[in-house]
Amino acid sequence: MNAKTVEPVLQVESVNAIRGNSTVVRDISFTVNPGEVLGLLGANGAGKTTIVDAISGFARKECGTVRLLGQDISRLSPFRTAHLGLLQVSQDRELFGALSVEDNLMLGEQALTKRRPGRPDGLERVFTLFPRLKDRRNQRANSLSGGEQQMLAIGRALIGDPVLLVLDEPTSGLAPVLVKEVAEFLALMRGDGLSILLVEQNIDVALELCDRFMVVRNGETVFEGVRDDFGKDPVAALGALYV
Repeated sequence: MNAKTVEPVLQVESVNAIRGNSTVVRDISFTVNPGEVLGLLGANGAGKTTIVDAISGFARKECGTVRLLGQDISRLSPFRTAHLGLLQVSQDRELFGALSVEDNLMLGEQALTKRRPGRPDGLERVFTLFPRLKDRRNQRANSLSGGEQQMLAIGRALIGDPVLLVLDEPTSGLAPVLVKEVAEFLALMRGDGLSILLVEQNIDVALELCDRFMVVRNGETVFEGVRDDFGKDPVAALGALYV
């Protein structure tokens, strides 16, 4: 008897994406499977953010198809894409700085949540994952440290109960101790079975968290594979693909 085919959470097929008036991403194709963390890696300017922005609807696609759980979302707005369960946390975090931690989270819940049967209350789920946010629930978002702001941005996405979480450079600009802390939280989410598309400059973090890897250079795919494909020195092998 054949094994049951598992439908990918995300399917990207032959996507070209545009920044300004130029095509900067060409013929990108990949999948993200249920419960998988796919690392989208490459040097600065390689096209990683344009790829995830095109998937989420923030950047124009010249051609190609994007499907979420089999549904074509190629021409949907970011708002509609988010409501279907594809939630992106950008490098800028985009918090409401004058509002409290709890207000930022509640805005996310009111705008996006689609509670599935059996899922816990969104706010309590986030506070369980990020106890520091619970301790600071009444503080203004702009008073938090960089690491805490990143936790809040991720928490606001999680409260929407995503089927796929897209994280664009979640450890960028953080001190090493905070990089470690954010990586630990991402590992917890991975352990909870959440599918994640992770854009990450920190090779050590990517190697620790990701099940598979895709490396882009000049807007094109130059590698797809798993950690074992990198040999005995995966950090050096990955770094060599960046240039």
